[in-house]
Amino acid sequence: MRGWLYGALRTIMSRAMGKRLDDALTRAARHVNRGTVLGEIGADLLFCPFTLPFCYDPSVPVVSIIHDLQYHYYPQFFSDEDRRCRERNFRETSRLANKLICVSEYVRKTVLENSNFDPDRAITILHQLPHRLKKQPLQDVDSILQRLGIMGNEFLLYPANFWAHKNHRMLLTAFAIYRARHPESNLRLVCTGALENEKKALQEAVCRMGQKDWIILSGFLTEEEFAAIFASCLALVFPSLYEGFGLPVLEAMALEKPVICSNVTSLPEVAGDAAFYVDPRKPREIANTIERIASDKALRKRLIGQGRHRLAESGGPEKMAREYLDVFLDVTRKPVCNRAGQPALNKNF
Repeated sequence: MRGWLYGALRTIMSRAMGKRLDDALTRAARHVNRGTVLGEIGADLLFCPFTLPFCYDPSVPVVSIIHDLQYHYYPQFFSDEDRRCRERNFRETSRLANKLICVSEYVRKTVLENSNFDPDRAITILHQLPHRLKKQPLQDVDSILQRLGIMGNEFLLYPANFWAHKNHRMLLTAFAIYRARHPESNLRLVCTGALENEKKALQEAVCRMGQKDWIILSGFLTEEEFAAIFASCLALVFPSLYEGFGLPVLEAMALEKPVICSNVTSLPEVAGDAAFYVDPRKPREIANTIERIASDKALRKRLIGQGRHRLAESGGPEKMAREYLDVFLDVTRKPVCNRAGQPALNKNF
């Protein structure tokens, strides 16, 4: 109840009196929580996978994950209030955290460019696949594909919600260019996503382009449905404008699917030499690449092999877990101050 009340009050007051009071309320809430939860459980470390520490005790070290700073580079995709909130959370996290874990070297670079954070305290740990998508029974796969009106290996897949930075409209334009060049082709495009308002607008665009039989906006898919269509696609197409990491690229490699992806932000770092890169702002370039992937079996085979090799070299979730543990052990070995300003001893590590 206290958290809900604080959230409501902060929203009302920030709209009425602006950023300064909003920041003061945020710090006041952490002051109220200081030492209560963390002290009661005898915490050695506060780990914040969603970036912002929602409680704080100066005697307990903090490790936070920074997933991206998209709002800095595409402010037009966010409301004024959302940008202020994200910027405040980033500044507060940078002030409180002993270590920031960045999900790619690209994200680390943007963190250092947009803050005075000590570079030695910003660590890059790449995401790894926690598990592989489960192989579905063939009968179930056929049923799912039939329901969507698609055939195995005759469609490209873009698994992304319909947020602006995912760049769906440019991909739809590119695919329409491809279809105009190759009206004899059976290749389709499947886009997943569960934001209904955005889906409706894109569906209208698809109809205006005359592509309703060739571009499928599937809507929400269960885990089983998603696994079935991913395993059945000809290739992954991922023309995003901004990614802090881009996990579908690894999922495609694990399923031995060739990858078409953007040449911007973190994606070249994630995909390495195992992708065909495109400029996400150039629909004709994307269309040309779709043409190459659709027609060149040797190219697809080469990309699949390079993806298999890159995934094997990545180290997997065990490597990621070891890297996180190293950070946790590092910050808990170093002295932090207790409330009296004296070194506090970590109890369990």
